[in-house]
Amino acid sequence: MTPPIPEDKKQLRLKFHGRVIDHLGIQMYQSPVAAIAELISNAWDADAEDVKITLPSTMTTGAVIEISDNGNGMTFEQCQERYLNVGYDCRVGVAAATSSGKLRPVLGRKGIGKFAGFGIAQKMVVETISGQNGERTVFELNLATLRGDEYITEGGQIDVSEYEMPSEPMKARHGTKIVLHNLSLQRAQNADQFARSMSRRFLLAQRVDDFKILVNGAPIPDDADLDGAEFVFPRDYEATQKPAAVEIEPNGWGKEDIGGGRLVRWRFHFYKDTIKEDELRGVSIFANGKLAQRPFDFNITGGISGQQGLEYLSGRVEADYIDLLPVDLIATERQRVNWEHPEALPLLIWGRKRVDELCRLWKEKRASDKVKALESKLANFSLRLAALPKSEQKTVKRALAKLAQISALTTKQFEDLGDAILTSWEAGRLRDLIHDLSEAEEMSTEDFVGLLMEANVLTALNTYEAVSTKVALIEGLRVKVEKNELELDVRDYIAENPWLISPRWETFKVETAIKTALADLLPAKYKPEDDEKGWNRRMDLLLASGDTLLILEFMQPGKVLDIGHISRFEYYITTIRNYIEANTGGRFKRCAGYLIANTPMKDPAVLKIAESKAKDDMLFMDWGTMLAEAERQFEDLIDTLRDRAPEDSRLKDLKGAA
Repeated sequence: MTPPIPEDKKQLRLKFHGRVIDHLGIQMYQSPVAAIAELISNAWDADAEDVKITLPSTMTTGAVIEISDNGNGMTFEQCQERYLNVGYDCRVGVAAATSSGKLRPVLGRKGIGKFAGFGIAQKMVVETISGQNGERTVFELNLATLRGDEYITEGGQIDVSEYEMPSEPMKARHGTKIVLHNLSLQRAQNADQFARSMSRRFLLAQRVDDFKILVNGAPIPDDADLDGAEFVFPRDYEATQKPAAVEIEPNGWGKEDIGGGRLVRWRFHFYKDTIKEDELRGVSIFANGKLAQRPFDFNITGGISGQQGLEYLSGRVEADYIDLLPVDLIATERQRVNWEHPEALPLLIWGRKRVDELCRLWKEKRASDKVKALESKLANFSLRLAALPKSEQKTVKRALAKLAQISALTTKQFEDLGDAILTSWEAGRLRDLIHDLSEAEEMSTEDFVGLLMEANVLTALNTYEAVSTKVALIEGLRVKVEKNELELDVRDYIAENPWLISPRWETFKVETAIKTALADLLPAKYKPEDDEKGWNRRMDLLLASGDTLLILEFMQPGKVLDIGHISRFEYYITTIRNYIEANTGGRFKRCAGYLIANTPMKDPAVLKIAESKAKDDMLFMDWGTMLAEAERQFEDLIDTLRDRAPEDSRLKDLKGAA
């Protein structure tokens, strides 16, 4: 029986289980960016000037990630006493400690970042050459061995795979290389995205000129996140808006004392569109150039002016002081700050105040820019606005200004709705709604939804008016055709409304400059008895748009399309195309043609031949078919317009709707 331990000799011993490594590496650093960022921090503390990260292009067996630096490296003794000493305090109890050579603020504090690689790999091979004595040491850390089922009291044995004695020539090769093996990643990392993500974790490269991070040979981007920013503060403060406490540095960052000598530097960006990336949306807090708090909104719960601006906001705040306090406010994985601590509270209060103020300014600036865009757009409507009484002009403009204050609207949406409002007022519709909008202090969500619904109906009604005009024109042409008015009157009618032939010819206009030249190309090849009105010597209608010519020919009343007509028309179009091809410096590059008969085709063989020519932009049809097709497309459009709001009485009453 073991004798009892005397009261004055009783002791307890702290034991560490091998699985503690899970909490020091695997569970905290499961993203490649987070894991490698810790290794980069070690390189900074070692006075490295270059850190090179090599990522595999594919996740094949044997793929590795390599992180190498040209820092001080370690002696064999330092490997043991510092690197392999779990919890070793690099600052030696001094919060404001600096590196030995370059006097950089030391980032390491907890002594566990060395295990970050285990978050994404099963094995780490460390090779280090000391700049102090040229000693080279290579050793391996294997997760399977370290996390065994044994309790560790004195420490586990680490095998040294290579060792070279101190050497004066080797000093010049100082630095450390860590190779991560047996990667647990499911897919290869995109180097560009990885570099952007890494740049969002460090401001080190921006703060000093002698520290660079390269990913697959390319430096991580500097301020790449400014792309797409609409407003940048404090740069975009107006003189009357800038808080007196804010000092704007030449590089565009703001600097201020938030109380008690706590200095911060900051820059906030508001983007044109809502931010989709989680690691970009919100404000990041940095301490000594390294991320201390992932992007957040200072825990704002509501009630700020322009709160919707938070969806557009990205910012960076440098608050070095929080990493220099005797108490450690930064979580182990450097993702969050302990905002409950009294020392963190001034920064939290400042952040909420600054975000509130800037979201309000963002809302005002966004509205102002939209109004400016409106003024530019209204220049196109100046005649229309001038036609309104002055009191009505003011009402419409006030309504548009209120519409511009709706932050969620993109510039394009704002312009479309603004155009709809102007058109609506001209048509005498929605005047009460527009008047209420112009008088409202701020538009509610319900009012906005209502406006969108009304604008939807409005657009449909405006479109219907245009459709009705075109349907009337179709009826007018039908009357002319039935009266056999197939001369100048019909030609001019189609020249003014080329969409009657096909919607794609909407932009075509009458072309006269080359009409005579083209007509002279066509010799009197056919016998007089075959020549219908000398049709091969003149063109009924020549239209043009861009680089395209459109030839229209109308057959005599009572004539039925036959093979002879098709042959002559093909010759006609081919001759014109040859002329265009020969004049390579000319405006026109292609030619299409329509031959329109008064009587439908009946011969199946003729129909087949006509169909085969259609793919070569030579089309044959009769007036009845052409007009029926034009009417059908507009009937379909009317049905579509009615479906915009099937319960709306105004759309139910549209002519042609069932």
